[in-house]
Amino acid sequence: MESLAGLKTPFKEGGVVTAGNASQITDGAVALLVMSETRAAQLGLSPKRAVTILYALSLLFVLLGLSVFWTGGKMLPPVIGFALLVGLIGLRSMARLERWIEVRHLFGTMLEVRRETRHALALSRWLELSAERTENSEELWRDFQFLLGKLKFTAVTLRIEGVERRWVNAASPPQSGDLTDEHHFSNSGKPVTLEIHGSPSTLTPKVFFLLAELAAEAWLKAAHQWQQKHRGPVQFSRNPEATGFR
Repeated sequence: MESLAGLKTPFKEGGVVTAGNASQITDGAVALLVMSETRAAQLGLSPKRAVTILYALSLLFVLLGLSVFWTGGKMLPPVIGFALLVGLIGLRSMARLERWIEVRHLFGTMLEVRRETRHALALSRWLELSAERTENSEELWRDFQFLLGKLKFTAVTLRIEGVERRWVNAASPPQSGDLTDEHHFSNSGKPVTLEIHGSPSTLTPKVFFLLAELAAEAWLKAAHQWQQKHRGPVQFSRNPEATGFR
C-alpha cells in the first residue's frame, strides 16, 4: 500500500489520480477514445456492448496488475506474456471480423445488383409488349415514364431529331450532385439522345449505371417494336400540348 501511495500522477503536477487509484471505468473511457461510434457500429458493437467489453478488459488487467503487486513482481513475466497473448488474439479477431464484414457487404451488393437487374428486365419486357398496343409515340413515351419512375431515376431527357421530351420524378426531383449517364444511338438513321439522372442517395453508382444501360436498351427495344407495327419511325410533335402528353 505504501508503494501505491507513492505513485505519481501522469496527468498534472499536484493531481490525485494515479495508476494505483484510477477506476476501471476511467480506463474504459480512455480506451473508448480510440474507437468512434461509426467504427463500432461497423463492427457490430452497440455503445452498451462496447463499454461492457472494455470494462471487463479493464477489470482483468487491474487484477493482473494487483497480482504483480501482491507477489512482489514475480508474476510480471507471466502477466506481460498473457497481455501480449490477449492483444494478439484481439487483433486477429478484429481482422477476421473486418474480413467477414467486407464479404458480407460484397455479398449484399451482389444480391442488390441481381435484384435490381431482374426488376429492370421485367419492366423492359413489359414496355416492349406495351409498345404493340400504343397508338402513337407520345403514348409510348408515357409508358416509358412509368418504367423510369419504377427504376427510381430523378430525371430523364429524350431527344429525337432535335425534339425533346423531359420527365422529372415528382417524388424525388433532380439535384446538382446527381449521377448522369448519356446514351447516343440511331433511330431509322435519325439521331437519338437519352440523358438519365439519378440520386446517389437512392442508387449506388454501380446500380445506377447498370439501370441506365438497361433503361436505354428498353427504349430501343420498345421503339423497334413500335416501328414494326406502325411501319414508321418514332417521332415527337414539337407541340406536346396538342397530343395531351408531355
